[in-house]
Amino acid sequence: MDIHLTDFEIALFDSIVFPPDDSTLDGERADNNAELARILAVSLFGRDAIPAHRRRFFEDPAYNFGQSSSVREVLELGGLSGDAIYERPVFLRYLRYFICGPELPEKVERAFRRELRERGGAGHRRLVAKVRELARTLGSSEAQREKFFQQALEFGLTADAAQEISQAAANVGE
Repeated sequence: MDIHLTDFEIALFDSIVFPPDDSTLDGERADNNAELARILAVSLFGRDAIPAHRRRFFEDPAYNFGQSSSVREVLELGGLSGDAIYERPVFLRYLRYFICGPELPEKVERAFRRELRERGGAGHRRLVAKVRELARTLGSSEAQREKFFQQALEFGLTADAAQEISQAAANVGE
């Protein structure tokens, strides 16, 4: 886990079935899973435990691949609002991201660190080429593209720079 959780939150996290395993849950178990996710999300938001860049990814349209709506607003389109959106099955992937970060292989984090931190932050352009190489080995998918975007945010890049990184991950054939 990437953020500090209380003992109660750890117990909740350990009890939640996250994708892709959540597709096997029957009605009652799925409802219970949704309730646990809502309780954990409310706790995390309530004590401001989610890192600011991860919250922006969820709440700021500029951090939603430049869309006109934030992830939160997209989830609310189904007619739910407030804490009720935390019970939607699609929210589970964001809850996991809030707690664990992008969950890309260690070699990706090392490449980001090397290109950005060891070169004084000036390695963002060089990182684009490295991301293409890494994405070729990991496979290109929308989920991977989103994780590269999130990884860029972890290292303090702007939403525009993160978008460029995620686009490089999507354009592995170029």
